[in-house]
Amino acid sequence: MERTDNEHRPQADEDFAQIFERCKNLHNSLADSLEKKLKQSSLTPSKIRAYIKRTQNFSHRSWKLFETGKEKNSKKLKELLKKIGREPKEKPTQKKTHKKQKRKGTIVSRKKWLGMH
Repeated sequence: MERTDNEHRPQADEDFAQIFERCKNLHNSLADSLEKKLKQSSLTPSKIRAYIKRTQNFSHRSWKLFETGKEKNSKKLKELLKKIGREPKEKPTQKKTHKKQKRKGTIVSRKKWLGMH
């Protein structure tokens, strides 16, 4: 009598596979629902991101809760990624390279410049 692959796997793997399948179905359902709502409201993901990034769109308390939740989720994600042996991707920090340009010439040479009045 031959065994199938499912019989070789322990019960925990089967439970995990079922949970994963339910999560995948829920994710797909939410994605479909979100897509329908976005079409109905003529919103785009970029408009929503722009709205969320502006602190003026939220009360101070709501913004603090939002930021705290974001930090907690980020920390938890990093911990989970380390547990499964993957390194979390770090977002590149954008350094401002724009520097104020200095005027050429000394103060004396600029004072000798004739203005057009």
